[in-house]
Amino acid sequence: MRLPGVLLCLCVSLLAACSGGNFSGGSKIAEAQGGSITGDESTISNSDATAGNGLPAAEPAPLPSPEAVAKLRERCEKAAASSMKLVEQSISFPERKTCSFGTSPNLERKDKFVQASETTPASLNLPIGDICNISIDSPADAKLHYDDFLILSIDSRIVFMSNQGLNRYLAPPEQGILTWDFSKVVGQKIDNFEAAPYCLGKGADCILPGHDKEGPVALHLTPQEIAPIAVAISGKSSASINLTATGDDNDTDCWHTALDVKVKIQYLANP
Repeated sequence: MRLPGVLLCLCVSLLAACSGGNFSGGSKIAEAQGGSITGDESTISNSDATAGNGLPAAEPAPLPSPEAVAKLRERCEKAAASSMKLVEQSISFPERKTCSFGTSPNLERKDKFVQASETTPASLNLPIGDICNISIDSPADAKLHYDDFLILSIDSRIVFMSNQGLNRYLAPPEQGILTWDFSKVVGQKIDNFEAAPYCLGKGADCILPGHDKEGPVALHLTPQEIAPIAVAISGKSSASINLTATGDDNDTDCWHTALDVKVKIQYLANP
């Protein structure tokens, strides 16, 4: 199944600290390229979030207690605007082409089943301190094509998924957050290609086009929704922000075009 081009514009607000590793994706990984970093580079640490074979370096960090989330949120809320620091990073996701059908963990082609997934990861270098806001935006004229479904995750925690029908195959949500795990989805039947998308949090402003339709993509998360993920991966030097595309049986599956994004992080330095 083919989804036409879309315009991606994603703004994520975090009142917490961020970082992390990759999620369990398909059999091939083409790593995105990180561009120049501007801002207070002295508090940026560089690290590789993936293992040498391109597979995830570790399981996602455990979600924190509500008390830990509230503590970091409070610090950001009380901070003066003048005390916030800013760093920016450009990331280029390369074009992803076709599925590796029949190559573990992917299965052979089968119409209307989730048989394969391929991952395009990006590693975001993080400042040392409490991250209060992250925005992710593509250029106004950017176009993104993908096929069959597309999932965006931070440290394996799903931010959006273009078809919520996959939800029932995943582990039950923790603190309202779903974890992407391809091993639970592979081989499962796609009941409805037209199912609505899943977006993190009930309060999120989430706009995604329907299947086989063209339209804008916009996501604005509130701190309440994203904070548990951010706190869980706090203290790390990098966070993975990954795109994965799935496929059932076509040569054009597990595919998405190249995409450039700019990430802005507002944070408070450690006291």
